[in-house]
Amino acid sequence: MEKLNLLVKKIIGKGHEIALYNKNSDLQAIEEAKQNIEEVTGKIVRGIRQKEVSVSIEDLKNLEFTYISNIENANILFSLKRLERSTQILQKHGLSIIPESISPYSQIPYNDFVFQAVPLPYYKSMVLETIKNDDFVVVYLNTWQFTDFSKYQFKIPFYRKFNSGRKMDDKLETFLQWMNEENLAFSRMKDFIF
Repeated sequence: MEKLNLLVKKIIGKGHEIALYNKNSDLQAIEEAKQNIEEVTGKIVRGIRQKEVSVSIEDLKNLEFTYISNIENANILFSLKRLERSTQILQKHGLSIIPESISPYSQIPYNDFVFQAVPLPYYKSMVLETIKNDDFVVVYLNTWQFTDFSKYQFKIPFYRKFNSGRKMDDKLETFLQWMNEENLAFSRMKDFIF
C-alpha cells in the first residue's frame, strides 16, 4: 500500500485529479478507499468510475462523491449502440453523471489503455474529431500506468506494462503540450463540472 500511496502523491503533486475506479467493490470498500486516498493526499476524492452500476447513486452521494462516470458495457453490437448514444451530462440526486467519451468515427472509447496503446498522432486525431462532434472529451488514466515496474512489482498483465512508467508520463506531457499549442481548453474533471 505504501508504494501506491507514493505514486498517488506524485500524481497529485503534478496537478492531476484522483478519482476512484470501482470494478466490483461493495460500499464499505469504496468508503475505505476514498478515506485512505483523502488522508494520504489531503485532497477530496470527488469522482468515481464504474463499469457496471453496482453501487447506487444515493449511496455514492452519501459518500460525498460529486460525479460518476460509468463505463458503457460493450457487446457484439457495441458500435451500433454507441452511434446513438447521448453525450449530455446529467444531474441525478445532486451528482453529475458523465458519459464515457467515444471517438465518433473509430468508435474507440477514451479509456486508460487506449491512451497507453494508441500512437499519439492517431490519438490526437481522435480527440479533434470527438471535440467537433461532442464539444468535449473525457480522458481517464490509472495511477499504476505511471509505475516503474522494474522498481515496483505490482501484479499487472504483461501487455498493460507496455508504454508505462516514464514513457506514459512523457506521453501525457506531450499530449498536454499539444493541447496548449492547439488552443484546446482542458481541465480536471472537478473544474469542468463545477
